[in-house]
Amino acid sequence: MAAPASFALLDSASGAAAILHPLRRRILEALERPDSAAGVARRLRLPRQRLNYHVRELARAGLLRRAGRRRKRNMMEQCYVATARSYALSPELLGRLGADPRCVEDTLSAAYLLALASQLQSELGRASR
Repeated sequence: MAAPASFALLDSASGAAAILHPLRRRILEALERPDSAAGVARRLRLPRQRLNYHVRELARAGLLRRAGRRRKRNMMEQCYVATARSYALSPELLGRLGADPRCVEDTLSAAYLLALASQLQSELGRASR
């Protein structure tokens, strides 16, 4: 089984919405190593059904992948693992509302540097794909 990637750039609205949910972030942190939804539910002390719903949503958004199955008593549990160890949101998610260095007059300002960093992040994300 392959280890999770060290970094992933999220460029879909569904991925961004999934990772911005506080419980789903906790689930992603808990699934750094493969485990089942029931196992994570026990560790986080949450109802298994509630956690299972969020695990399915994270898998649908591409933030979790299947990591095999294991026998637990008379049942087979599906295990999941996070697809990356860390994530960043792509500035392209904001569309025309994103920072644009061409719109900042003062090239020595913090606003210009932030807009430039945003542009760099977008370009690096496209290059890594």
